Amino acid sequence: MEYSIPHEIGQTSQVRKLKDCLALTLDNANLKDASVQLFIQENPLAADAEITEFRGGGIKPPQSICSYPILYHRKQIGLLNLTEPANDSNAQVPVEVSRKIALLIKRFQATSLTKQHLGLNIGLLGQSDQVLTIESFIEKASNTSCPVIVEGEFGCEKLAVASAIHYNSNIKHKPFLEINCSVATFSEFRDTLLSGIQAASNGTIYLSDVDQLSFSQQNLLVELLSANSNTPESHYGMKNMLQNTRLIASSAEELHVQVSKNRFSKRLYSILNFLTVSIPPLRERRADIPEIVRDLVEKYKVYDEQCLSDEVVNRLVEFNWPENIVQLERVMARLLSLSNTNPVRIDELEKYAPEVFEAQSSAKNQASVMQLNLVNNLLAGDLSSFKSVHVKLQKALEFLALHFKESITLGCLANHAYVSESHLSYLFKQFLSRSFKQILAEMRIEQAKRIFKQTPHARITDVSLEVGFGDLSHFEKTFKRFTQLTPREYKKKQKS
Repeated sequence: MEYSIPHEIGQTSQVRKLKDCLALTLDNANLKDASVQLFIQENPLAADAEITEFRGGGIKPPQSICSYPILYHRKQIGLLNLTEPANDSNAQVPVEVSRKIALLIKRFQATSLTKQHLGLNIGLLGQSDQVLTIESFIEKASNTSCPVIVEGEFGCEKLAVASAIHYNSNIKHKPFLEINCSVATFSEFRDTLLSGIQAASNGTIYLSDVDQLSFSQQNLLVELLSANSNTPESHYGMKNMLQNTRLIASSAEELHVQVSKNRFSKRLYSILNFLTVSIPPLRERRADIPEIVRDLVEKYKVYDEQCLSDEVVNRLVEFNWPENIVQLERVMARLLSLSNTNPVRIDELEKYAPEVFEAQSSAKNQASVMQLNLVNNLLAGDLSSFKSVHVKLQKALEFLALHFKESITLGCLANHAYVSESHLSYLFKQFLSRSFKQILAEMRIEQAKRIFKQTPHARITDVSLEVGFGDLSHFEKTFKRFTQLTPREYKKKQKS
């Protein structure tokens, strides 16, 4: 492989990660003899810099036949070159790969700038669909000056997303300043905010944990951000500075829910609510965990050869990580510092991170109880047992409990929960170990059984329609699949 690395990508470790990502992306797409050329023109006085990745041990492939533009912000930053055209069945593969490469290269550039300007080695890791969706949002958000809300559980990569938006924007060389909104007093927050506005003028202010602000602190923000004639004269200068400063806010809670519960200022929310992205917790993107673990091994290893056994990595992937990456990093640092074996064995993980095993057992028990009572709780409208599942799945289950007798699809639930159908399908299987269709059928059959018990003489056709089956034959087949009896046999059993 041959590379010429542009200075914008950063130091040696970042270059190595970028090379690995490019190689993995091309390998996964099975693009033979593909080469990638990336032209990055951060400095108009400098010549174009190029990264070229050749498959085949550094042997330059024949001249490319097909080239696909690599675009970011609708601007070409490079080319994906193929030595043979894609066939009709794979025609979209090179287009999708070039899109993915654009997101990855800009990820590494933003990570490098974050390290350079903030001294923080943070950035998104992984290539799951969820992470690439966030990367796509970052591209769109960084091309505007609108306020952004970044939502995610404690320990998610909210700061990494905020900094990536800033360092992929046209104000990347302006200040990026984080203001911690969980400070104790109004005066402390006011002083921090006013000094931060001055320091971040024409750049980006990142309000972390904005949901932790008291109402008096929220009102101060509203006063500075809104146009009104009651602003104290001493704040006029601050308001002018804020007009040219980008705002990004993060929250561990969904702000629109907090507003509906009168726990967050509706006026402040209306000022911030232009673009919103939600970061999925680690338990919903387990495919990213091995790459995150490899990155943390590089960061915390005591000696060059230190590594983890496959059994340890598998256990780390299986764990739910209630505190997300913050907790994973803490466990990795402790494990690599204290372990005596190489590769690190599973018994040492249990010794130095017992919470991974204890919590896993508890989580499995809770999940088993939840799944056992799933249908009964939904029919009763009791959603309290689902508080531990993903908030989007909670919304879908709430809708399902109310409308299961109607003509309902996964798409209906997805629209109500503001999530894609594919992701909602994943959530059903991940948290409930059953598909949407299976749960819907179980609910309808259980409801039919209850009707037959209460009213043994009820007509089968009427019950079928009442519980949501439009086709009698389908109802009878589904009923027998779940009860091992036909509806007629079940009715007869209730009468006797």
